[in-house]
Amino acid sequence: MAQIDQVATKKTGSTGSYLGDVEQTIQTYPCFRSSLLPGIVSGAGFGFIRGMSTKNVRIAGNWTVGTFVIVSTAGW
Repeated sequence: MAQIDQVATKKTGSTGSYLGDVEQTIQTYPCFRSSLLPGIVSGAGFGFIRGMSTKNVRIAGNWTVGTFVIVSTAGW
């Protein structure tokens, strides 16, 4: 049984960990990293600005996530 698992792992390139497999898969997508980094930075920036201007954590969090999703999707 162990030999079958080893063969399956070699064929698919599986790391045996779900998060490891997701990380390997995401790294194969073109421009993923180059779109993710600006999304994180802009989301944090807008969230910080909204947090300072409104003093409401929930609104700032919504702006953070929304900006991250929009910028990352647009950049990809």
